[in-house]
Amino acid sequence: MTSPRWRLRLGALAERDIVQIFLWTRERFGVAQARRYRGLILAAVRALAEGPDRLGTRSLPDIHPDLKVLHMARAGQRGGAAVFNPWEDAAADFRLI
Repeated sequence: MTSPRWRLRLGALAERDIVQIFLWTRERFGVAQARRYRGLILAAVRALAEGPDRLGTRSLPDIHPDLKVLHMARAGQRGGAAVFNPWEDAAADFRLI
């Protein structure tokens, strides 16, 4: 039996996270840095589109048995983390911290 196709759903809260992070970063560090960080976030979204168990994700059982995280970093720079909760129907809620 084939498993259901994985879908990563960016809900309203995730979309708001992305916009707010971009605006905050732009205000404090400039447009160029905000665009770089947005690129890092979008790369994490694309990576998670591969599935909830892709390389680099880890479970957070101390917080919730189904919760997972993918830390975002590139070229030694620190990033935030994409936190998501895979659903049984092969979808996920996604937030940035």
